[in-house]
Amino acid sequence: MGDPNAKAGKMFIKPGLWVRLTRNLDKSRGFVNGALAQVVEVLSEDAIGVNVFTAKLPTGTMVLVHPIVMNKELFLPCTFGYATTIRKAQGSSLSLGALYFDHSFPPEKSYGYVGSHGCLKH
Repeated sequence: MGDPNAKAGKMFIKPGLWVRLTRNLDKSRGFVNGALAQVVEVLSEDAIGVNVFTAKLPTGTMVLVHPIVMNKELFLPCTFGYATTIRKAQGSSLSLGALYFDHSFPPEKSYGYVGSHGCLKH
């Protein structure tokens, strides 16, 4: 299972998958909440789906992602990284993106600007 705080649900970890880290577990190496990482190698996977894997941050730093226990719950400190919110993406440098406003009411005017100018590389 992925991070319950991020409502990640069941994670299927495979090499090449992008994940978003959800906990500040190793700030000096860049394992921080909100960081994107790409799965490099799955080191272990057991019958109940507990995974341990290595992932590469955009900086090139490798991190080890493994289950943690909080409040008697075992989970991976990550969620899928192929989608995010505009607030979480603000300040990122993304080479490709698509904006999707799924609200039944119009979003604030600033969301479109932040999504298109604040995140994408020029």
